[in-house]
Amino acid sequence: MYKEVGKNPELKKIKNNIQEFEQILGGKTTCIPYENIIIVCKENRKNLQPNIYINTKFLGLGETVRGNIIITAKNEQNFKTLSKEQVIENIRFLKNASFHYNSLNNKSKYKDFVTSFKNELKINNKERDFDNIKTEDDEILNLILAIQTVILEFIRNKKN
Repeated sequence: MYKEVGKNPELKKIKNNIQEFEQILGGKTTCIPYENIIIVCKENRKNLQPNIYINTKFLGLGETVRGNIIITAKNEQNFKTLSKEQVIENIRFLKNASFHYNSLNNKSKYKDFVTSFKNELKINNKERDFDNIKTEDDEILNLILAIQTVILEFIRNKKN
């Protein structure tokens, strides 16, 4: 399965070797084991657009996978084709884990929301550095992290 940033996943017939993956993804690749799949992505993806968010720890911060990705089934020595059941399961997973750029078309509403949320965090004495945000994608990620921080603090306070 292949997923470009901001697009729906697609089934693609790909040769089962790393050279083919590197050609499709445009550079040296790395593998991220996740549940019953392997996510293959570019090794140096720091400056690429976010594609999906995976939660690797319960109630912890996960990982944003940037750039285009290939998903294969786990196998001990090689990459393996996804079964029909895995395709269906991972289409749902990718739909939920994807960054939806088309939903941010009305930028003024989005910016108003971000501004009000930032002000709310400052009012509640939440110290976050919002002044060094460089791009809209970074702003989105910082907003998500701010929301997670508030939720985690709520859960911790509820336990005490």
